[in-house]
Formats: sequence, structure tokens, C-alpha cells
Amino acid sequence: MTLPTNSSSTVAEDDSDMFGPPHSSPPIRRNRPKVPMISPQLKQREVRKRILQLCVHKLERIKDSERNLRRSVCINNTYSRLTDDIRREKQHKLLMLSNLAK
Repeated sequence: MTLPTNSSSTVAEDDSDMFGPPHSSPPIRRNRPKVPMISPQLKQREVRKRILQLCVHKLERIKDSERNLRRSVCINNTYSRLTDDIRREKQHKLLMLSNLAK
């Protein structure tokens, strides 16, 4: 059985192969380059940093915090908890380094 052919082919059809026409859309790019994670602590820090940036962005977007009180309080609590965790980690790291120096 043979397939019917169309004798009036266009230039675009000539460029296509058996898988269809070539894609003309640009490839999808991520906003951030993916960083290879060396350790779980580094991965946790990176995730924490991204969540902090997201919290700041969301808090800036809320125009009327009284109207969206629950949402703004939840975002603010998340931001505060993460900054406290970072502060505690830095203090613990400095304490460990000072103990090693003794």
C-alpha cells in the first residue's frame, strides 16, 4: 500500500524530517542555575535562602496586610523562624571554631 503524496510541497515541509518540523521556540531556561549539592547542610542552607527570598517577595507583594492578615502573619513567622535558625547556626559554628582554636 502506498501513501498519497502532495505534489504542492512548501519550503517549510522540505525542512521537516520524519519526526516533524524543527522546533523554533527557544529552550526553557531556569531562573537559577542548579548548583550541585555537596552536603546535606549546604542543600539545607540553599533551600532556606530560597524560602527567605520567596518570603520577602511575597511580603512586598501584599499591599494591604490588614486585609490579608493570616497570610502576612504566616509568611512573617516563616521568615522570622528561618532567620533565627540561620543566626543559631552561625553562633554554633563560631562556638565550635573557638573551641577548636583553644
